[in-house]
Amino acid sequence: MLSLQFHGAAQTVTGSCIEAGWAGRRILLDCGLVQGVRNEAAAGLKRPFPFDPAGVDAVVLSHAHLDHSGNIPALVRQGFRGPIYTTLPTRDLCYTMFHDTAHLQTDDVRLVKFMHFFESLPRLQQSCDDAYLERAIQSFTAAGFAEAAALETGDDKLARFLRFLEALPPLDPPYDEGDVDRAMELFRAVEYAETVPLAPGLDVTLNDAGHILGSASICLDYTREGEPRRLLFTGDLGQGKMPLLRDPVPVADVNVLVTESTYGNHRHSRKGTIVGRLAEHLRHAKRNKSKIIIPAFSVGRTQQLLYYFNKAFAKHEKLKVPVIVDSPMARSATQAYEIHRNFLKKHMQRQMLAGRTPFVFPKLRYIFDHRESAYFRMRKGPMVVISASGMCQGGRILKHLACAVTNPLNIVLMVEYQAGGTLGRSIAKRETPVQIRGINYPLNAKVHFIEAMSGHADAPRLRAFYERLGGKMDTAFCVHGEPPQCKANAKMLTGLGVPNVHVPVLGQRFENV
Repeated sequence: MLSLQFHGAAQTVTGSCIEAGWAGRRILLDCGLVQGVRNEAAAGLKRPFPFDPAGVDAVVLSHAHLDHSGNIPALVRQGFRGPIYTTLPTRDLCYTMFHDTAHLQTDDVRLVKFMHFFESLPRLQQSCDDAYLERAIQSFTAAGFAEAAALETGDDKLARFLRFLEALPPLDPPYDEGDVDRAMELFRAVEYAETVPLAPGLDVTLNDAGHILGSASICLDYTREGEPRRLLFTGDLGQGKMPLLRDPVPVADVNVLVTESTYGNHRHSRKGTIVGRLAEHLRHAKRNKSKIIIPAFSVGRTQQLLYYFNKAFAKHEKLKVPVIVDSPMARSATQAYEIHRNFLKKHMQRQMLAGRTPFVFPKLRYIFDHRESAYFRMRKGPMVVISASGMCQGGRILKHLACAVTNPLNIVLMVEYQAGGTLGRSIAKRETPVQIRGINYPLNAKVHFIEAMSGHADAPRLRAFYERLGGKMDTAFCVHGEPPQCKANAKMLTGLGVPNVHVPVLGQRFENV
């Protein structure tokens, strides 16, 4: 008997995590970070799992985006030791993304400690003289709690300072780089269409989902009352007919569907307008010597943007301006696209084998050093800056936005879905002021959108995909979408004749699916 319990992405778009129970075995389909608050570390939390990680037998991972994969090192930190099945590109991308996230979470903890420290200064001032206080702040700013506590002063003052530090809330990131290394040892690379036994009577097969490099839908084959059954979890489903990635692969004879719903009530604009829209924004930037700031995920969207800017410059020679990719992780991800080009479309493989990569063109520059990043933040346009994260929840994009959003000649170009509670959603709604790293900035810059670049299928493409799954579907679950999108997707599936359609809430469990 197969059971499902939804531990994440239930009527929201982040934190994908589904627990499948089978014959005493527990399998996780994805294990993603919840995004919206900057991250769990920034809140000083190690978010507990609603289950014992040590009791999980295996993880099957759909793709590398952090809202699907980013909690795996925390799972390992808390006791998980089973295999993690996914594609080879996803494994390689996770290595880079997990290490980057561990670093950012450590930075977030440091930031929260700074906040606690300076919020508590009035209390500290009551027990220390000004000279000691100044030395404490200097030491803490340079190094942190332990070094600040080791100041050589009178015993009474040091004792008071130590008591003050001990009273601050304990903070620890959800995982560190050691946890990442331990997690990577558990990954097992699986080919598309390769069937892997998870438990007696339960097999898994991965198929191309067309969302990012190496993304997969997850197919579980099992029996119920002696009859074969098939469950398909879409993961994040690509919209198809994209320039780099192959189209999502439909699976026949699906009985149970667990489907994403990100754009369950939306129709994307046509892809044919992308180059024209970019040219329009480039003309504006060149005419006004201004900047186009693009928040973009390092994996997937950045590579797609480079492809389209390459095309735009080839078609409009006079519009060439510097394109700055300020994300070391984006460069690593782009190299993964080049290494694993056999996962891309055939024509793209041939083009790259011939040395014509879409990810290299004149005036394109990758930034690694923080000093270089600061230089380009201060420089005037025209230029394009592509930086992570795509929802503006961390990374270098925050500093670029802080320097750019007050100028009415600049453009913030949105090419990603912006989840509720994120800075990206605030900018997309044109709220002003916007708060960036605790400081309010008036949003004077223009805000534009190119939805056709989305890596998610819209409602018409979801419907077309569902219609190719065969006529045996009797149950469906709509996840990974906000409530209006999930409900619209559920209504569409009901209209297609699926008798049992559910929009799960967080923690809801379903038996004998």
